[in-house]
Amino acid sequence: MCDGAMTHDALIIRSATEQDIPAIIELIDRRAAWLRTMGTDQWARPWPDEEGRALRIREGLKCGKTFVVAGDDGALVATVSITRRRNPSLWKDDPADAVYLHRLVVDRTVAGRKLGGHLIHWAGAAYLGAQRIRIDVWSDNPGLHAYYRDIHFDFVETDASGAPVPALAKEEWPSGVLLEKVVEPYLTTWPESVHFTPVGDDLLSELGWRTR
Repeated sequence: MCDGAMTHDALIIRSATEQDIPAIIELIDRRAAWLRTMGTDQWARPWPDEEGRALRIREGLKCGKTFVVAGDDGALVATVSITRRRNPSLWKDDPADAVYLHRLVVDRTVAGRKLGGHLIHWAGAAYLGAQRIRIDVWSDNPGLHAYYRDIHFDFVETDASGAPVPALAKEEWPSGVLLEKVVEPYLTTWPESVHFTPVGDDLLSELGWRTR
């Protein structure tokens, strides 16, 4: 095991609160620092600035559903925001059966457990009536694009070569590449590598989510 790596035997998911915002921002900043070592400027600075980022996170708590995943020590290791509200500047159509993901971040301390893919699967399948799951990602991070393609997302728009065409210029909206996938059936038994436990039977019922 690499120096500084951590293991979490159990992972707990719960609804995020205002008190979690500093930890969510710290999670994003840690991931951004790692991304810089991979040659991408994703999240290199808060967009459009620190105040704007914090505001978008707060709006995510109000307008959708933000979840955090904590390790057995209570430290946050992942977060994702889920909403039925599209960003009309990005998405041209507004299907009733789509659910949108924002700020999906997984800490490197749980690398290798495929937590990001499991969260995407759970988020789409848990929402009643959702048939497709959508996400906008950093425009010039081909490694991230390949990750989503590997878990069965398709680009919404491509050029003649098959490369993604961002919905907006990077200076307008840096996460301009749009992807979507069909919601897959959700298996309630998580793989041994995850040990993922929702907190409370009513966690998903608040917004009409499937709990069984």
